[in-house]
Amino acid sequence: SAEAFPCPARRGGLPKIAAVCAGAHHSLLLTQDGAVWSCGKGTAGALGHGGRADSAAPRAIVALKGLRVVAMAAGQAHSAFVSEDGALFTCGACANGRLGVHATHPPTVSEGGARSVADAATSAPRRMCPLPARVLLPEGVCAAQVAAGIDHTVVRSRDGRILTFGRGQAGQLGTGDRKDRAAAFELPMPPPAAAEDAEDAATAATAALSAPRDEEDAATPAGCSRGPGGAKVR
Repeated sequence: SAEAFPCPARRGGLPKIAAVCAGAHHSLLLTQDGAVWSCGKGTAGALGHGGRADSAAPRAIVALKGLRVVAMAAGQAHSAFVSEDGALFTCGACANGRLGVHATHPPTVSEGGARSVADAATSAPRRMCPLPARVLLPEGVCAAQVAAGIDHTVVRSRDGRILTFGRGQAGQLGTGDRKDRAAAFELPMPPPAAAEDAEDAATAATAALSAPRDEEDAATPAGCSRGPGGAKVR
């Protein structure tokens, strides 16, 4: 009923929202002060509240308190968050390595006892991570942007590097193979000279395709095409 899931608007309303994103079964809301609220299906822990309960109204992710989130993404059953200092956090279903390798492993706890990111740690095998946990990135990498597919995650660093992890069956990780990866994999980028050469080649190819095939074609007025036997047809 409506009373079972009270709308935040009845209790003062939501804070001002700066950004939103939608997964398959859940939604994330980023406030102007860097807090994150979530709602939807909580079975896999993607809501980040520490449990598996669904939430029909947005609720603040308490485990991210103290962090200013600047970017976020929602996958099919996982969520990812980038903090102002360039750290990456994920929660939800762990299958295929979509959450990356966590520095700490938050346990499954009741929503009332949800612990913060800083003090959550366990080495128990998991199928889900119901609290946001920090992802291990290569040394010196500060995350700036994150995107989430059904079961993989893509990260862009502040200096333009691209890292991927999760399911690779369709080649979506860009690693050159179809293997799943839990550890963040940095995609090799072409050197600047090679990138410029590729751009020049693409420009030349486009020009070649759009150029007239012969002098007669060049003389064809705009809006005309050639019919059978080369007759000009409007």
